Amino acid sequence: MSYVPPTAGQLRKPLTVERLSSVADGVGGFRGVWEPLIAKVYARVVEERGGEDVRASRLSGISRFDIAIRYSPTAAAITTADRLTDGTRVYAIKWIGDIEGRNRFLHLYCESGGLVDES
Repeated sequence: MSYVPPTAGQLRKPLTVERLSSVADGVGGFRGVWEPLIAKVYARVVEERGGEDVRASRLSGISRFDIAIRYSPTAAAITTADRLTDGTRVYAIKWIGDIEGRNRFLHLYCESGGLVDES
C-alpha cells in the first residue's frame, strides 16, 4: 500500500507538545516539569493497535498511535524525549520521521497507557 498524506480535514485533533525541563525544588535539588514546547498543534491521530506489556513487574495496557502533524521549523525540533498530550491522554514519542522527505508532514509513532502516563 502506498503512502497517502493526511488531508487538511483530518488534522483536527489539538495537541500540546511538551518538553521536560529541570526547575529548582527549593531545597537545593531539581525536579522535572513538563512545559509546553508547542502550545497547540493540529494532528491526525490514528490508533494502530493495543496490547499488554510487563513493565516494573506488572501488566500494563499499552495503545500505539500514528500521529501526523504539519512540518514547521518548530515541529522539526521535536525529539523522542518530548511528549504529546490532549489534556487527558499522554503520548510518549517513540519515533519521528518525514516519510515523504518533502518537509510537509512529520509522523510520530507514539504509545499511551500503562506506565507511560505516570510522571
